[in-house]
Amino acid sequence: MSRQPRPVVGDADGSKFCDNLKMSSRNAVLADALQLPPEERADVAKHLIASLDGPADEDVEAAWLAEVERRLQDVDCGTASAEPWDVVRERLATRLRTTRK
Repeated sequence: MSRQPRPVVGDADGSKFCDNLKMSSRNAVLADALQLPPEERADVAKHLIASLDGPADEDVEAAWLAEVERRLQDVDCGTASAEPWDVVRERLATRLRTTRK
């Protein structure tokens, strides 16, 4: 017969005990993760963030693929207008400076 943990005083259903246990486990996992080398921490972070996303919307994926292919075709045909990165970067930097004031 397994023993059930006793509820914390004033906590009839024991939820506070469970919350404390979850927090302790979370803190232990976090402490362990912080001991990993940077590359492994980045990999763990990537997987945790990915776990927050829902399943990929195949229609969106297909639409983006079609858009990329259309843009590549425009570049190949010479119908796309392109700007050097330093020009675009300066325009964006100027826009950011003016919106932060």
